[in-house]
Amino acid sequence: MKITNVYRTDSEMQTQGVASFFAKGYLRPTVYLLSGDLGAGKTVFARGLARAYGYEGAVSSPTFTMINEYHGIGIDIFHMDLYRLESPDELEGIGFWDYVDRGVLIIEWPEAFMEDMPENAIQIRIDRGDTEEERIITIVTGKDE
Repeated sequence: MKITNVYRTDSEMQTQGVASFFAKGYLRPTVYLLSGDLGAGKTVFARGLARAYGYEGAVSSPTFTMINEYHGIGIDIFHMDLYRLESPDELEGIGFWDYVDRGVLIIEWPEAFMEDMPENAIQIRIDRGDTEEERIITIVTGKDE
């Protein structure tokens, strides 16, 4: 059964807090799919996820590197950006499947590849709210029955 949770935040700190709070309830390996417009806060949310798994260093967008690796407390965190990929064949080219069961996998811009994503992936949509800082975070977990 799919479960949807919706959160509203008014700052980057609150957005990271929602991510951190939410992640603490999930066993590893876990795949998070982050969607939203450019500048919506996907990397901010990823930073909160990394903090939840014990990583305290810098978390930056992997737009140009495609994959950033972080090492938390007893867990590896892989942060991918699929924005520049054009076909499912390119997933294989970056070694996508090698990362799926290795730890925590955070994927920005998964939209073009949803059919290729693990069925148990947690889907997170971040939208801008009514103010410059407000974000509406929609998290969907579970499988269709």
